[in-house]
Amino acid sequence: MIIAVGAGLASAFFYALCSVLQHRAAGQVPVRGTFSPALMLDLVRHPVWLLGTVSDGAGLSMQALALGFGPVALVQPLLVTGLLFAVVLTATLAHRRPHGSEAAGAVLCVAGVAAFLFAAQPANGVSVLSWRHALAPGVAGLLAAAVCVLAARILRPPLTGVLLATATGILFGLSAALVKVCVAELPDVLALLTTWPLYALIAIGGAGYLLSQNTFQTGSLAAPLATLTVVDPVVSIAVGAAVLHESLTLDGIEPYVAGVALVVMTAGVVVLARHAAAVGATPTPGP
Repeated sequence: MIIAVGAGLASAFFYALCSVLQHRAAGQVPVRGTFSPALMLDLVRHPVWLLGTVSDGAGLSMQALALGFGPVALVQPLLVTGLLFAVVLTATLAHRRPHGSEAAGAVLCVAGVAAFLFAAQPANGVSVLSWRHALAPGVAGLLAAAVCVLAARILRPPLTGVLLATATGILFGLSAALVKVCVAELPDVLALLTTWPLYALIAIGGAGYLLSQNTFQTGSLAAPLATLTVVDPVVSIAVGAAVLHESLTLDGIEPYVAGVALVVMTAGVVVLARHAAAVGATPTPGP
């Protein structure tokens, strides 16, 4: 579990660095439609975006390492600590101190997740995933993500960013379970290449990655990043329990502590979203 926690925190840092860098890059290229291939063509020519991609690869590697040693319900909530890293990194690149509301919202999110993990004490389940057991939750998650994307096309910022981030978080949450299954298959590469989880991961994870780039074009980073960072572990916990049979300790007062923790985490999202609306839907200024 120590390796899982350490690798999970390292993954949170690299993902936060990736988000900040790619948010800056996405704000400097023409705005494109959702899932537009032209957006990726614009971004691959941007050095800052490429640097963010390297950081994203490091984050994915650390996440895979963490999932190899710990349950999805432990590793994914740890990624919420990326909010603290993102707040500091964003302020540093903008040559300013973090706003009080940014810091308060990030701390509330992290405190909520920490309390949830303390109360729930997630434990490993199975690492073999049957498509029959994965079909229903997978389809439900994909439909929910599709509804968010369609709603985002109708509404305006800052709700657009929050909705796209929600869809991205759902896809990333589903991907996390698939990463764990693929990591378990790694000793047998042939088995990995001939089973469906790897290809489902490529499709769902790729869609989530492209959608995250659209999310970064919707304005301030705070609200979308907070939403994505919270939705991802919530979906991961649900999928881990329902599909991978990961156990949560929710006896006695633990359910109440976990409930309060989720409320605190949600409060952090609200604080960050209000800050984003107050500063307007504009990209983070460059140095």
